[in-house]
Parts: sequence; structure tokens; C-alpha cells
Amino acid sequence: MIREQRGQPASLTRAYARLLGNELMPARGGALEADAYPLHCHAPVEIQRERVEAYRRICQLPSSGHFPALYPQIAAMPLHLQLLSTPGLPGRSLGVVHLGQTVRWHRPMGPVEERMNLSATLRPGPGHVRGQVFYMQTEWQDSDGIAIWEGESLLLFRGVDAGSDEMARLPPDTPETPEGALELDIDCPAGLGRSYARVSGDWNPIHLSSMSARLFGFQCPIVHGMWTLARALGEIERLRPQGGDFSGRQLEAWFTAPLFWPGSTCLHVSPDGDWFQVDRDRKRRRPALWGQLQSF
Repeated sequence: MIREQRGQPASLTRAYARLLGNELMPARGGALEADAYPLHCHAPVEIQRERVEAYRRICQLPSSGHFPALYPQIAAMPLHLQLLSTPGLPGRSLGVVHLGQTVRWHRPMGPVEERMNLSATLRPGPGHVRGQVFYMQTEWQDSDGIAIWEGESLLLFRGVDAGSDEMARLPPDTPETPEGALELDIDCPAGLGRSYARVSGDWNPIHLSSMSARLFGFQCPIVHGMWTLARALGEIERLRPQGGDFSGRQLEAWFTAPLFWPGSTCLHVSPDGDWFQVDRDRKRRRPALWGQLQSF
């Protein structure tokens, strides 16, 4: 069964108010039954050019005639929050951990549009040693209902008993670094989590300060995974002859360990730009993020 929500242009303010209300006053009806999934919503999302440019600046993306490669995920934040605030979801939606991200660019993303037709779907996945995995799928369609951009986030609800013997082994092992990989420095300045939250709308407490991160078991604030991923793709964009046109390509990325701010780290990119890794810091080669691009 699909619980569908639609209609009004998506609002971050309304979505966060609902999410906080559910966190403070858990649903009296208990957990959602298995046949309540998938949850689905869609709505037009207004696009502000100033916010797009602020996103380019905070992620240090090159100027381009193309829409930023991951911006549909940012634009869909009100829809994601609307689904994550559904009464009866297991665990706490605040503090959810982003394990992985896939993206498909079906067509070139041209100049910034005034409004995007976006949809989001949430469904449960397998159990995990630290909780349960959920899949959040996002789709941007044109006026004819044809997909322009698709993304799927793997989200971990920590401390949840999935009630299943099936356990996901996520993230997968990191591949070996290709020969001749380029190395680029990346800085994660103080206040990065709050700066990115103001642009992206992702105010997950684990990213905002040491005090709020400790409430969820982290000693330091974690850099947003989607900032790190966008930062890496920005450097790859500078290396590619096609620049920011990723049409016909698929991204698979995994967030394998926390990357903390403030700090600095290193990005490794294969000579063809199809593989990349961001280290936890400059002293250790243990990855915080790795990913690969391929045709589909």
C-alpha cells in the first residue's frame, strides 16, 4: 500500500515542525505495519537561484551552465522530512545516519528552473548490526512525467530491532586505490555543518555542534555526507572534458566512516575520474567516503 501525500509546494518550515512534534510526542498508534509501506509523497518545489548559488559556494563547485549534479536531492529535503516525520516510523528520525547514495542522471540538467516536480518514496530495507536500513528514493520528472534525475539514499535508523535474520553488510569494502590517482586537499572549516545546513535545509543535530552530536553518541560534529560527496564531484567535474554534464552516468557512493569538522582531509581521484575516495583525515588513509561513476 502507498500512503500518498501531495499538493502544496513543499515547505521546510512545515516539515521540521511536524518532525519535531513527532520526536517530542511519539505516535500513540504504535509502529507502522509492514503493509503501510512504501510511503510516498510528491509536490512542486520552488527553486531560488540565490540558494542554488549559495550551494555552489559552500560546496566549492565550479561555475557551470548545468544544474549542480546533486541539487535535486537538496531541493527534495522538504519531501524527505515529510516522510521521515510519518507517525509510527521506528526509532528516531533525528540522528539518522546516511550510509550510501546512488544517483542516475538521465538527461543533461540545463539552466536552473523556477519549479521542480519532485517525488520521494520511503521503504524499509534489511536489518543492520546497528539498527535497520531504510531506502529513500527521490525522482525529478519533467512535465511529461519522464525522469530527469533519480537518487536513492540508504538511511540507518540506529538502535532499531529490524525483526529479521537478514542483515545487510553495509557499507561494502573499499576498492584499492588505482595507480596514478590524483590527490587533492579538502578543508572542513569550523562551523561547516551549520553553514551547509542553512543552504541545504538538513539540520540533523549530528552535524551542527559538539554538544548536539554528543546527544547521538558522536564526540564531534560530523560533516554532512552530501557536502563531502558534492565537494568530490565538483573536483571531478573540473577534470572531466564534459564538465558538469553527467547524463547517462550512474553514481554509487558509500559513507564508510565519520568525517569531522573542523579538520582537513585528502581526496583521491582516479585518472579517468570514475573512482574517488575521501580520507577521514590527512594522517590516515581510512576512507570516510568512496564512490564510482559508470555508464548505464
